[in-house]
Parts: sequence; structure tokens; C-alpha cells
Amino acid sequence: MFEKELYKKAIENSKIPVVITDFNGGILDVSLGFVKLTGIKKDVLIGMDVRKILGIPELKEKFEMIQKIKGGQFKIETEKFSLEGMDFYILTLTKLNTRESSLSRVDFLKDVLESAFDLENLQKYLRLNIEYFVNIFGADGVIVLKKVTKPQEGFVMLHISKNASSSFQVKQFVRGSIPRPSMGSVTVIKQIGSSWPSFASIIYKAGFKTAYLIPVSRKRGKVEYMVALLYRKTRELPPDEINTLAFLSFTLSIITKLNNLKQEAMKYSYRDKISRTYTQNMMKEFIKLQFNQAKRYDFKFTLLRTTIMNYTDIKKLSGELGADLIMEKIAYLLTKNLRKSDIIGRYTENSFLIILPFTDQESAQSVLSRVFETLKNTKFLPGKEIKFTISLAEFNRDDENYLEILKRLKENRTVV
Repeated sequence: MFEKELYKKAIENSKIPVVITDFNGGILDVSLGFVKLTGIKKDVLIGMDVRKILGIPELKEKFEMIQKIKGGQFKIETEKFSLEGMDFYILTLTKLNTRESSLSRVDFLKDVLESAFDLENLQKYLRLNIEYFVNIFGADGVIVLKKVTKPQEGFVMLHISKNASSSFQVKQFVRGSIPRPSMGSVTVIKQIGSSWPSFASIIYKAGFKTAYLIPVSRKRGKVEYMVALLYRKTRELPPDEINTLAFLSFTLSIITKLNNLKQEAMKYSYRDKISRTYTQNMMKEFIKLQFNQAKRYDFKFTLLRTTIMNYTDIKKLSGELGADLIMEKIAYLLTKNLRKSDIIGRYTENSFLIILPFTDQESAQSVLSRVFETLKNTKFLPGKEIKFTISLAEFNRDDENYLEILKRLKENRTVV
């Protein structure tokens, strides 16, 4: 009896807003902090429905949500207890520093926008930013999912945040999808019989009660990537956080589409912007053309390729700009040593490919020697040696397609 009176007095005098209710939400007792927060006298509060006062949809065991009360943001946590055959709830309200949380979300969106405009690979971007989603939205776990069609249609778990890594496995498969999810929409999963039962079943088994699914990329009318925010308790995100997620979904989708269009345009451009030589796609078209003509008119041609072996080290040492300047210089030196009929292009980030028309491998040796000597005697970086490989491959009438020449080119390497 003494203990009950002690607990009752402790709750009544607490400055923290605390409410004790019966199973139906009827208020049995409140703390001094709750009286001050609501501005309603204690004897008036007793018997009132706490759900109507706080705007809670329903009372549940281990429930939490963030709610705006009297101009402030409060985190409401509910615990269910049983005593002497009676079930009741204790609700604790914790005031959040809304200015700080709001600013952090604004900063997060600003960072998302600034970095996303430069993104070339959405998958890599989501992997690098997965922990930000955890911190900003207070998630107990975040999963990045990617659409697959084989062996069957569904999604695979591509990246998992650290705080959920013990609950799921990378490449774990999830059948099906949300029916017709749209960009800028947020889907909430709170029960197994939801819009995506297979995913709901997996997260429930792992101990999560709520999931917010955000589509972030579409391809051919279907969602390609999704981000799932997971919570171990039933969680109602406030409207401003839902709006933030919806904005994030829409923005990332638009930016991804723009970047895809940009990459598509670059794919069909014919000059590399750094070296001003032909692009890889143009070089492939030239090789195909040369191959078909050589087959039909029975003439020879040879491919020559030069590659920087330690390009990654060079890039780390001199930065992106320094590496670009080196590639520009190599392109100039190579072009200077070629005939006007020869065709040169930047084949990969660290290599150049040269087509030598009407030239067999023996005749190509003189070109190779000039290139060899030029690269060997040129100082590109003070105190740092650049390692090259040079390879030759000649057209053979027995080749079925141009890819066989490129394969031989890869095998016949000489280190400079």
C-alpha cells in the first residue's frame, strides 16, 4: 500500500507530462507536467479520453508517435501494464527540440540536392547516405531495395544500415512489390495484410512493427529503387516528416532521370571532353565499320592500345584535374605520332585506342616504337613514374566479329 501511494505521489508531482489511462483510454491519473501542458485542471482531466486530447488514433502496446501539442513537438510513448487483473496504459510525453530537428532535416535535404545533382550512380549514392536516413528520421533500420526480374520478379535488399544488419541479409529476396507506387508517395506498412504482404512478413519476423517505403527511381514506368525506413514500435511520423520523405522521393526521381538523360546524351556524343579524341562508343562504331570493310574488301588493319596501369594512384596523388591534364597530354603526344588516316579515341578512363587502317602487325611495329619512345621519355609528374602498357592486335579473316580482335588486344600487352 505504501509503495502504491509513493508511486502515485511521484507521478502526480512529476514535471514530465505523464498520463495513466484504462484500457479504453479513459484518464485515471496525470502528472503536474501534463496538467501544465494541457492547461486543464486535474479533476476535469480524470475520466476524459486521452486519445481525443492528444490526437492519438488508438492505444497500443509499445506504441510511439510524434505529435504537435500547443505549438511544440512531443514524442508520445505508450507502455501497457497489468496490475491486479486490470490492464492500463502509461503515456510519457517528451518535448523535442523542433527547431534543431527541423534544421537538421533542411540541412539533410540541402545536402541531398547538392550531391544528387552530381550523382552518376544512384545505387552508390544510396549506399553512402544510408546512415543519414537512420539519423535524420530516427529509424531503427534502413534498407535500400532494388528491383529484379530474374529468377522471379521482386526486390533484393541491396544495402542495410548498421543498426539493422543483424536482422537482414544483403541480397535477401522479397517477392512482389507495392501495387502501382508513384514518385513522391510514401507507403506505410503496419500489418502483415498490407499492400506488400511478403515484405511485411519479413520485417515482422525481424521484430519491426512499422515500415515507410519511399520509391526513389523509376525505369520504364516501374520503380527501380526503394528506401525502407523501419521502426521496432508502431510509429506514426508527423505530417512534416512525411512531406519531407515525399519531397525526397520526387526530387531524387527527377534528378536520377535528368542524370540518365545526361549520360545517354554523353553516350551518343562523339568527342571526349578532356582529350578531344573520339569516345568509346564512336571507336566501337569505327572498329565495326573497319572490320566489315576488311572482311569484304580483303585488307588488313591493326589496333593499338595504350593504358596507364597506375591510374588510380595518379588520380589520388594529383586529383581529378591533374589526372585529366595527364590524359590530355597523352592524347596530344599520341596524335602527334600518328598518320592523318589513323583514328584515335579515349577507350576507357585510363586508356586510348588507335585504329591503324591498311596496316598489318609488322608495319604497325614502327608506330608502336614511336609511341613507346615518346611515352618513355616524357615526364608527366615530378617524382612519380607513370606505368604504361602497350598492346597490338591485327585483324584476322577468321575472326567472327570485332570483339575477337579486342580480346587479343587485351592479351598482347607490353609494359613500358
